[in-house]
Amino acid sequence: MVYAPLSAPSACVKTFVGVPSAPASVTFTPAGSNSVTLKTAGAVTEQAAAGVQAGSLSLQGGGAFNLAGSGNAVGTVAGNVGSLTLQQAGALTVGTVDGVAGLAGTGALQLSTTSGDLTLANDVSTTASGANAIVLNAGSAAAAGTASGGNIVASNGATVSTGAG
Repeated sequence: MVYAPLSAPSACVKTFVGVPSAPASVTFTPAGSNSVTLKTAGAVTEQAAAGVQAGSLSLQGGGAFNLAGSGNAVGTVAGNVGSLTLQQAGALTVGTVDGVAGLAGTGALQLSTTSGDLTLANDVSTTASGANAIVLNAGSAAAAGTASGGNIVASNGATVSTGAG
């Protein structure tokens, strides 16, 4: 199922439940103060040129979320997922969305910005183990050692933890 682009007033919350495939584009204008919630136990895969654009994004339901479209622009993300790949161009914060603090998963968690900081304002954890259980990458488009690419910033005592193994 593919959803058409959406527009909504600035104080809007939009929830998709049982999403079999990610919308082609979910956009709220202005993005700064809107919340999008995706709830599913299944897999959500975003099309390559698609994007979720919202002030905050809540991911719920234990599904596998692959949100690697080039149009992603999310301010804050939080949720309880099976696994997550979230890539976007600008800065991203792991924070609190709709009462859920941080990111918790049972599979691999991969967060990446091509430019801009990746801020951990709340915990990031998974029960998965192994070298790629959690991958955090800020400024992935910049060459290694470039100071202006992006930073991983941990605040508020945020922790990163994986399963034993």
